[in-house]
Amino acid sequence: MRAALIVIVTIATLLVGLYGVGYFMLPNTLQVSSSIAIERPRAMVYTLVSHVSRVREWSPYWRRDPEAEYVFSGEDGQVGQTLRWRSSKNSVGSGSLSVLEMVQGERVSGRLELDNRARLETAFLIETGETGAVAVWRVSGTCDPGPVNILCRYANLILAPVIKDDLDDGLAELKRLAEDLPNVDFGGIEMDIVSIPPRRYIFDDIQVSAETARSNPEQFAEALRNAEQSVLRFFSEYQLSADSPSRVVVTTQDDGEYFKFRVGQYYSGPTPLVLTGVESGETPAGRMARVVYRGPRAGMPQAYAQVDAYLQTRRIERRGDGLPWEVYAAQPTPNGATPVSSSSQTGSGSDAAITAPPAETTVQVEIFIPIE
Repeated sequence: MRAALIVIVTIATLLVGLYGVGYFMLPNTLQVSSSIAIERPRAMVYTLVSHVSRVREWSPYWRRDPEAEYVFSGEDGQVGQTLRWRSSKNSVGSGSLSVLEMVQGERVSGRLELDNRARLETAFLIETGETGAVAVWRVSGTCDPGPVNILCRYANLILAPVIKDDLDDGLAELKRLAEDLPNVDFGGIEMDIVSIPPRRYIFDDIQVSAETARSNPEQFAEALRNAEQSVLRFFSEYQLSADSPSRVVVTTQDDGEYFKFRVGQYYSGPTPLVLTGVESGETPAGRMARVVYRGPRAGMPQAYAQVDAYLQTRRIERRGDGLPWEVYAAQPTPNGATPVSSSSQTGSGSDAAITAPPAETTVQVEIFIPIE
């Protein structure tokens, strides 16, 4: 009897001691953080973090079980998007990541739920580093009050290093994914996804060599202007109504040696019965990535590089030949003259930029890229 009493007292003392240590010495909160330097622009890293469709690829759970089931909901890249996963492997389990707050280019915050047992707050911060961005991943949680509070505090001692390893693994994979992408900063570009109908236009065909396009931009621009003047003369001669003051340049060939363009203008009303020296057609239609560029015409190659990097970062596939087309708004030129606004579908990104007049001309351009 006495021995049993001693055992009971010892156990009670031990429990009281554990309770006291847990209550007075162990924190009521869990806070784990990890960071990594990534040699890519902040905008690119933020895009990989802020779209849950890409989060799966650098998640620490992805490589452990590529066959796990993943379900996305909400609008990708927006508050409210959620990624849910389920795996038969204990190291992955099931859970969800929901985005609750976003600060463009800087922060993505949300809730992380693991196997319906732990509900944690998570935040990704994208900071400026010496050679690119620094990604910081934080996870935190608070133990609920009540009988399980002390057990929760002890559980955090075990859980914290496990979570730290997960954060390290995820950030390392994020770094690998980002640094496999072009080192192009697309921060600040205005892009959205739109669906547009075809528009009718009258056009004239031209063909130029890729070498001419690159080495003699003035000759290239002159060929475009001559084709445009041919179309404008047709409009004037047949009193055709322009649907908008826009020039349309549709690329029909870009094989690395030659470019072929259809240079024209939108029109309204019935299609002319007689087409002398010109033809009629429709501009591309369907789902498009739309980007707005404002700046010197000479900056167009960089704009195309930004668009390409953004599409790769989002894993947005081009549709068909993927040739973009452009819509130029009328802008004053340096000498004060106001050129005709223009819309153009061009060939390969950097060469396509030569479609506008002199390089110092300021332009406002909508770039449309057919996407799946």
